[in-house]
This record gives sequence, C-alpha cells and structure tokens, in this order.
Amino acid sequence: MTGLTAILAIALFAATSVWVELPGAVGRAFGVARSALLALRDPALGDDQKERLAKSFAAALFAETGRLLWRGAAALAPAAVLLAILHASGAVRAEAVLALFARWELVASASAALLIAWLGWRLLRRLRARR
Repeated sequence: MTGLTAILAIALFAATSVWVELPGAVGRAFGVARSALLALRDPALGDDQKERLAKSFAAALFAETGRLLWRGAAALAPAAVLLAILHASGAVRAEAVLALFARWELVASASAALLIAWLGWRLLRRLRARR
C-alpha cells in the first residue's frame, strides 16, 4: 500500500502541476533569468543602463519566485491531502511513504517519468496547434 500511495501522490502532483501551469511558470522564470544575463553582458550598454536593468530583472525574478512557490504549493496540496487522509484512516503510515520519497531510486525514476510526461504533453500540444 505504501508504494501505491507514493505512485498516486506522484500522479496527483503531476496532474495538478499541469493544471496550475507549473511547467510554464518555470519556463518563464528561466526566460527572465536568461534575458537578464544577456542584457547585463551587452557591451553596448552603459553602467547606468545595466544598473536599471538589473533592478528591473531582480524585481521580475522575485515575482517569478513568488509565482513558483504558490504554484508549487498548489501542486503539492492534493498529494499531501491524500497522504493525510490515508494516514488518518490507518491505511498507510505517512512516515513510510515519506521514507520512500527520500530514496534516490524513487526520486530518479519519478523525475524521469515526470520529464517524459511533460515532454509528451508539450509535443501533443504542438501537434494539436498545427491542425
């Protein structure tokens, strides 16, 4: 039951992540960081321009961090509720599920599965957009 609970929690997290648009928020945060790096390395800009850009990019990165934290918490909430309900009902020990989550094998395999699912979702969206 512990393994099944872990699989259900990971599936809930994955589905909720897509629903709250967590992958898109991560992409936007990386986009802001990449733009900041490119702008601050531009030799055509003066120090005053770079300072203004650095301040605006810092504010944008703080905003993106807040969005990531909010969306990440929203994505984790259903899995946490599932674990709390199953623990309270005596169906599973929360400590055992959390210990399973801490194993590197689960972290690696779940990360790979979520990455493959995300890439498949993006490919499917692109194929649908072409129609």
